[in-house]
Amino acid sequence: MYLVGQTFGATSVVCQSILKSYDDLICFRTFNKYLRRKLFSMDQEQERTLFGLKFDDNTKTEIKSIANWAGFISYTVFGFIAIMLLTLVFAGASLIKAFNETAEIDAATASMAGTALMLGVGFLLVVFGAWFYFLFRASQLFKRAVAGNDIYSFNEGIKSLNVYFIIAIVLTAFSVFTGLTGLF
Repeated sequence: MYLVGQTFGATSVVCQSILKSYDDLICFRTFNKYLRRKLFSMDQEQERTLFGLKFDDNTKTEIKSIANWAGFISYTVFGFIAIMLLTLVFAGASLIKAFNETAEIDAATASMAGTALMLGVGFLLVVFGAWFYFLFRASQLFKRAVAGNDIYSFNEGIKSLNVYFIIAIVLTAFSVFTGLTGLF
């Protein structure tokens, strides 16, 4: 701008001083924008890494292997749950009838007990499905993190795995507690 002012005849000292100040201001703003962009891109690059570290090829291979095994386990459990739920739905009446014949109580009580047993098993299958959903979700998020070098997906996968292990600890503690109370 200062040079433009000189070429168009801004010969007064005040006018040249104003144009020089304006040039300095424009340069400062441009430099400030450059710094902000540079710092923002550095922040984004730092967000893409875990604790300042980048994933190397070996780490990516290991995480992908973990994701594949977690996916395999969750698909297997989902298949087992689906088979059990289908068995409960289609063979439920015959299961209740068999329970009635083997029980040494009256038919109405045996029928209610058989129905309660089926509902309990169905509830447990739903709980197991919800539990292994978190393992499945972690598997999918780990695969997405490795494929896209996405730290947000990796962090969400770790959170899902954390929930999976918390549920595992609660169910294990409940199982141990019921086992111990059955001894006494």
